[in-house]
Amino acid sequence: MPSWQPMFRFFQNAKRSLDSVLNLITGLVADGLFFFRLLFRSRTALSAEVLFLRKQLAFYAKILTSALEHSKYFNVWGLPNFYLEDASRAMVETGKSAAPELKRILSDTRPAPVFGSQEAMAYQQYKYRVCDYALFFLEQIAGKQDFRMPVSPAERDPVIKEMSAK
Repeated sequence: MPSWQPMFRFFQNAKRSLDSVLNLITGLVADGLFFFRLLFRSRTALSAEVLFLRKQLAFYAKILTSALEHSKYFNVWGLPNFYLEDASRAMVETGKSAAPELKRILSDTRPAPVFGSQEAMAYQQYKYRVCDYALFFLEQIAGKQDFRMPVSPAERDPVIKEMSAK
């Protein structure tokens, strides 16, 4: 092996390392400039962006509440007091933008059946209705993570009535 080959490999590796460092520094400078551009945006631009995001969130909440209203089986939502599925977590994450639609659903007393042996047993015990899901979501959105759904519909009705009045 000629004596110049190890030196050649050294320079190739050094060039690659130097390229990586320069790419890192360039990326950091670009991110810093972007940050400063965002930092000095006009208040109007920020307000417009916030308004757009709120409208988008309200639209998403409307889609989720429509899905809740039109569900035939409620397994996709989980079981209040037991476990929540992704659809329920998404509903809670929409926050207060979902509240008006959920309050409207508080008057929907249709049964909210589920399938599956364990889920059906919980359903038989609680006799869940669509309004019960709305109540549960509203309580979660209000920050009451420890809220426990009363077992009987008769016990839940006064809580639903109180929530409707808010």
